[in-house]
Amino acid sequence: MYCEKCGKKSEEGDLYCSNCGNKLNESKYNRHGIVKGKLNAKIFVGVIVLIIIGVGSTIFFTNKLKMSENKTLSKTNSGVTQPSADDTSSDPKTQTNTENESSSSTSTQNSKNDEIASKQKNGKDAKEKFASLLQDTTWLTNNAEYKNSGSVKFLILDINQDGVPEMLLSNQSGSLASWAIYVVTYNNNNNNNVDVQKINTSHGGFAGYLSDEKVFLINGEQMGYGWGTAYKLDNNQCVQVYTWADNAGTGKELEGKINDASVSQAEYKEFTKKFQNADSNYKEFYDINTENINKYLRN
Repeated sequence: MYCEKCGKKSEEGDLYCSNCGNKLNESKYNRHGIVKGKLNAKIFVGVIVLIIIGVGSTIFFTNKLKMSENKTLSKTNSGVTQPSADDTSSDPKTQTNTENESSSSTSTQNSKNDEIASKQKNGKDAKEKFASLLQDTTWLTNNAEYKNSGSVKFLILDINQDGVPEMLLSNQSGSLASWAIYVVTYNNNNNNNVDVQKINTSHGGFAGYLSDEKVFLINGEQMGYGWGTAYKLDNNQCVQVYTWADNAGTGKELEGKINDASVSQAEYKEFTKKFQNADSNYKEFYDINTENINKYLRN
């Protein structure tokens, strides 16, 4: 304790100051000690509070950092980005539309594949049917005026380029006026599987095929006057597309007609120029025999 008068420190239990003899006040001493004790307690409590706050903050921020790292790691591992507010990929309507479009596309492709497969089968069936007909002399006699070997020849040609070929029979065994082409088309809806159409080619015959127009040509000539007709196939029927005629073999000045209408020499020559490009692969008819049947119909 300390003397209130001179301030010198006295030993515990002294009643008077050893320096000035002043009586020491014990009650004040006790009050001073109490005040000092209260102050020390407040300081201690404050330090504890600060420690608690510091530890709590450290734990809070550590946990927050770990949570952030876990989210980042989860996104990285899953490879999935969370959709934004504008992202419609997870919208049930969008998913339904996408599924419908995919289903429609698949259905369309399947339909095309089925159509191709059907045409391929029909093409194969048609060739086999034609092969059997060429070996049937009774059928040839009834449908192509067959008389003997060599009187009728055949050509296989896909006129409308649909994958199912047609068979053309040429009969030039009689008089020039009786010459004809017989177009045989395969029809799996017909009980006999084929339709036959006769085209009279008097004094003429098959003149080629224009693949870009999908037409075959018939032409002929008599006494210097030439003529020609282009045919296409429509619903298994031969349909006339256009005609032409001229007097080129008479030695006179050229006069030409297109679809029975007279045209200038320049226009006629320009029009008939395309016939020079008729596919030469489809000008030769073949004899009816086993070798040719196997080569062109069963290869």
